[in-house]
Amino acid sequence: MGNFDNLSIQFKATFASALLLACLLGLGAHAYLTSYRSAEGLNVLSSELVPKQEDFSDVGTAVVATHMKIFRYVSWASNGLAPSVLKRLEDEIVLELNALSAHIEALTRRPDLSEQERGALQVLVAKWRNCRAQALDTLDVGRTDAPMATMMIGQTDDSFEAVDADLRNMTQTMADNATALQRQLSAQAQRNRLVVVWVVLLGLLISIGVAMMISRSIVRPIRQITNVMQRLSAGQTQVELDHGTRHDEIGKMADAIEIFRTHIIENAALFKMVRQGAHDASL
Repeated sequence: MGNFDNLSIQFKATFASALLLACLLGLGAHAYLTSYRSAEGLNVLSSELVPKQEDFSDVGTAVVATHMKIFRYVSWASNGLAPSVLKRLEDEIVLELNALSAHIEALTRRPDLSEQERGALQVLVAKWRNCRAQALDTLDVGRTDAPMATMMIGQTDDSFEAVDADLRNMTQTMADNATALQRQLSAQAQRNRLVVVWVVLLGLLISIGVAMMISRSIVRPIRQITNVMQRLSAGQTQVELDHGTRHDEIGKMADAIEIFRTHIIENAALFKMVRQGAHDASL
């Protein structure tokens, strides 16, 4: 502590300010990095994982809906429904099959796919092409030979179920990835809260320590010097000031006060001698 007392007041004030500023900058840097990482995670979640999952889920829903319409078409054909009604349903199914083909092809061009997802999609595309071809064959046969179409529908069902199973698996994997990322962000937020609490407590302790150090090194000595100066001004010369060994501004003030006190004592002694001499001369 003696070495610290010998430092200049300006240096002490600068040191205290720099220390507190470092704490604030550390807390601010941590907050910035935390918010940046959280923003990145939320961006991945909101702009990649969730839209991708919804896109695959929509394709899966459309596949199931088209599959049900093909089953309905074969059922209506077996029951001898009017050809015009069958034709409208067939046209609707063909449009949906073409739309599904375009949608699945669009999935393969997504830039946010992982290598594993791209590989799974290539298998899915091959299965879908086979499924679509079987569906179109079933529709063609159903126009003229409903019993044969009924026999073919079993194979078509298997193809659709294989495609639907792949889509469900991929969608579930994406949902699991999104859930894992959400848990990671939640855990990270919890850790960040703890870090902020500890940093704030550390900053508080450092602030208290700096305040106590500054008080001991500057505030209390200045109060003592002020008290000594007031007593000297009142004519009290029997005062003690033990800061003269310091080499900072307070030490210089203590030295100056000690010189001032010495001059007062010497002047008082001189004045006393003059008065005594004058008194002796008058006798």
